[in-house]
Amino acid sequence: MKRKSVIKYSVLFVLFFAGIAIGLLLWNRIELPFQNPWGVKGKLTEIQYNPSNDVVRFAVFLLSPLLLLFIAYLLGRRKLNDIIFAESSSPAGGSLHNFRPPLKALLSILLIVFSIIVALNIPTFHASGKFDSFHEGETLGPAVSYMAGQTPYKDFIFLHGLYENPLRSVIAFRLFGKSIGSVRTLESIIKILTFVLLSIFMLQLYRGRHLYSFTAVTILALLHSSSMFHLLPLVFIKARDITVFLFLITIVILQDIGKAQAFSVKKIFVAGFLFSFIPLASFSYSVDRGVFLFAAYLILFPVLYFLYFYKVNLRRYFLFSSFLGLLSAVFLVGFLLWGGLTDFFKYVFLTMPRYKGLMSGKVYPVFDKLFFSVSVIIAANTFWVAFKFMQELHLNNGRLRFSVRSFMEKYLVEFSMLIVSLFLFRSALGRSDWPHVAYSIPVTYILSIYIVIKHYSHKFLRGYVFTKTYTYLLAAVVAVIFSSGIYQIYRGDLIKENFPLGVKDSEIIPDNYKATISFLRNNLAPDESFFTMTAEASWYYFIDRPSPSRFPVIIFAIPYFYQNEVVKGLEKNNVKFVLYRNSHWASRFDGFSNEERLPVIAKYIRNYFTFYRKIDDNEIWIRKTEHPLIPDTR
Repeated sequence: MKRKSVIKYSVLFVLFFAGIAIGLLLWNRIELPFQNPWGVKGKLTEIQYNPSNDVVRFAVFLLSPLLLLFIAYLLGRRKLNDIIFAESSSPAGGSLHNFRPPLKALLSILLIVFSIIVALNIPTFHASGKFDSFHEGETLGPAVSYMAGQTPYKDFIFLHGLYENPLRSVIAFRLFGKSIGSVRTLESIIKILTFVLLSIFMLQLYRGRHLYSFTAVTILALLHSSSMFHLLPLVFIKARDITVFLFLITIVILQDIGKAQAFSVKKIFVAGFLFSFIPLASFSYSVDRGVFLFAAYLILFPVLYFLYFYKVNLRRYFLFSSFLGLLSAVFLVGFLLWGGLTDFFKYVFLTMPRYKGLMSGKVYPVFDKLFFSVSVIIAANTFWVAFKFMQELHLNNGRLRFSVRSFMEKYLVEFSMLIVSLFLFRSALGRSDWPHVAYSIPVTYILSIYIVIKHYSHKFLRGYVFTKTYTYLLAAVVAVIFSSGIYQIYRGDLIKENFPLGVKDSEIIPDNYKATISFLRNNLAPDESFFTMTAEASWYYFIDRPSPSRFPVIIFAIPYFYQNEVVKGLEKNNVKFVLYRNSHWASRFDGFSNEERLPVIAKYIRNYFTFYRKIDDNEIWIRKTEHPLIPDTR
C-alpha cells in the first residue's frame, strides 16, 4: 500500500512541476498585439505591452499541469491509472470533539471575538494612520458630487464602485457627522464585520469543528500579521471582501440543502435568493468584486441547477428564488445609481476595461520568488481540484455525466472556492504590485488550508494523544495572539485609531495643505469653481465644492476624449483656480507627471491660466481673465 502511495504522489509531483516548468518556459514567449488607440500613457504603454498578456500567460501557467495530468490519464495503462487515480481514504465525518451545545456556542463566540481582536489590530486599508489624499480622496471627492445631487457615472465618474467611492462617505457623514474620522470609522466597522463573516464562514465550512475553524483563522491572522516580523503582509483581507464571504457562505448552505434528505422551502428560498442577489448587488459596493463574483455566479448557477440539485421541487424553488434575487439586485443598483444605470453599464463594461490596464497596469513578475510562490499555490489548488475530477472520471469508467455529478456532490465547495479565487486573482494580474496581489488571494489561502485540513489532516491527527497535544498547542497560539492583540489595542490606542469619531479634520489634514485650503475657501465666490490636476479628489472635500469635471480623480480621464470633455467642463463651470501640481506622489502617478499623462488638459491650463502663487508646495494657477490678486512669490 505504501509503495502504491509513493508511486501515486511521485507521478503527481512530477506532472505538476513539469507543468509549472512548461508554463514558465512559455511565459515570455506569449505576446499579444499591442494597441493604444486612446493615447493612454502608463508603464505598459511605454514598453508597448498588452495588459492581457499576463492573463493569457497565467492561464497557460495554470493549464499546463492540468494538460499533463489529462495526457497521463489518457495514455496511462489501467493498472497505473488504478494507482494514480485510486480514491483515497475519506476523512472522518464526525467532529473531533463531541462538545455539548453550550460549549459549541461558547467556542463559536470565542472564534468571532478572536476575529474581531485580529481585525482591530490590522490597519484599516487606506483609512488609518497618515492621511492619504489620493486613496481617501477617492471616496471624499465623489461624495461631494453625490451630495450636490449629481448622478453617478452620468455627472461624475469613479473607478472602484458606488459604495466604495461616493456612498461610503455619504453614509458615514449621515451616521456620524461630516468628517474624515467618520469615513474612517465606517470603514473600520465594515472591516470588523468582514472578519466576523470570515469566522462564520469558517464555522460553516468546517461544519462546526472548532479545532479546524480556529486553525484556519489563526493561519490567516499570522499571514496577515507577517509585517510584525518585518515582512510584507502575505495576505490582506479588505472590507470589500464582505460580499465575497457572504457569497461563499450561501454556497456552503446550498451544498447542505442539496445533500439533505428533506429540505426546508424557507431555507432554499433564502439561500437561493442571496446566492443570486449578492453577486449582482456587489456592483453597488465594488465594481471588481461585482464583476468577479458575478462571473463566478454565471458558472456556479448552472452547475447547481443542472448538476447538483436533483429534486424537481428543489430546482423549482431554487430557480424562482434566484430570479427574485437577481431582480432585487437590479432594482437596488438602479436605485442607488439615481437612474444612471445606462451610463454605469457603458463605463464599467465598455469603456473602463479598455484603458484601465494601460493606465495603471504593471507586468506580472512571475520570476520573483514571492509572486512565483503565490502562483504555485494557485496552480496547486487548480491541479488538486482537476485531479479530483479526473479521479471521479476514472472511478466512473469515463462516463462524463456521472463523473461530473459525483464530483460536484463531493467537491462543490472546493470547486466554488477555486472559481471565486481565480476570478479574484484577475485583479492582481492587472496591477501587479504586491499590495494588489495580497488582497487578491485570501480565498486562495482559505482553499489551500481547507484542502489540507479536510482531506489530509486526519492522516496526522490520529490518536487521542496527538490530537490533544495539537489542541493545546493551537490554544496556546490563539491565547498569545489574543492577549497580545488586547495589549496592542490598549497600548496603541487602537480603538481611537479604528474609530476616530472625535478627531477633527484639522488633526488629520496634512499641515502643508491647510494654508492652501484656507486660501481657496477665502478667495472663491459662490459661483466660482476650483480644479486640481494632482489627482487628489480630497481637495473637493476640503473646500466643499464638487469637481467641475466628471472626474474628481483626474487621472481616470486619461483617454483623449475624456480629456477633451474635461476641458469643456473647465470652460463651462467658471473655474477660477487650478492646483496644478504639488509634491504628493499622485502628481507623478507611477513616475509620470500628470502633465505627461493628461497633455490635452495641461495644454488648456497653460493657455488659459497663469501661475499665481505657491503656498507651501501647492502650485496655484489662476484664470488669465481674472483680475490678478496680489501675487505671492513664496
